[in-house]
Amino acid sequence: MTKNHIQFGSNEKFLAPTYGDAQLSKLNGIDTFAMLIDPKEAAMLLHSNVNNRPISEKHVALLANSMKKGEWALNGEPLIFFKDGTLGNGQHRLYAIIRSETTQQFLVVRGVDNATFSTMDGGRKRAGSDVLSLAGEENSVTLSSTARAFLMYHLTGRSAFLITPSQILTCVKENPDLRVWNTKRVSVKSLKRFPSALAAYATIAARKHGDEPMNIFFDQLATGADLKAGSPALLLRDRLTTNQVSKLSKQMQNAFMIKAINAHIQGRQLGFLRWKDDEDFPSII
Repeated sequence: MTKNHIQFGSNEKFLAPTYGDAQLSKLNGIDTFAMLIDPKEAAMLLHSNVNNRPISEKHVALLANSMKKGEWALNGEPLIFFKDGTLGNGQHRLYAIIRSETTQQFLVVRGVDNATFSTMDGGRKRAGSDVLSLAGEENSVTLSSTARAFLMYHLTGRSAFLITPSQILTCVKENPDLRVWNTKRVSVKSLKRFPSALAAYATIAARKHGDEPMNIFFDQLATGADLKAGSPALLLRDRLTTNQVSKLSKQMQNAFMIKAINAHIQGRQLGFLRWKDDEDFPSII
């Protein structure tokens, strides 16, 4: 075993042990080779862990326990580094090496196109929030839920329930105002109690009627101050921020939000918020 200098894209700070001529194959500029990685080297490689998905401590502990017991094996699942030197896949395994204080052998793939990160499926399945986090998006968990609600509003049939992480990433890129309304929701503590779909519906309504009506609606939802009986915002607060909300289906909660938004835009007072399962799902006016 020899010490070879391995250049990860523009990042040249990684020294790792390899097996002699470690390169096993090269295809379309992508190198594949085997390495033994100890805790110190794992820590160095994690320096390139930029904008990756949030760490699952439970998953790290599970992998570390397997490594300590000697159950870990070279199974062909690689550590993946992008062309720019950042880590694309493998952070949980590298943290597990440090946690277990063991040395493990891995297959390493270097030079992968950064644009492929949304297609990767590592130690645990990547969710939309993981892909958004990798892309550097803030509030990735709530933004993913907002984008999903936005897509489900526009899609029909089975496709509305088969939304992929790649679709969520594309949706956010193509609809940057989703970030704006998601940030407005999560930045106010009292608005966090409302489903992420609220930000999606606010985005749609603001495109049709401008930002001001929805800013006012958000302010009313946030404080509940000086709202008269029959106010759409007051009724929505009463329906979705009480202990009874757990009895409402997600579809019913979404329908209530849209009905309240529509009434607010029209300047109508409401006697109640109601939606029945046999009723057509409402659309934003």
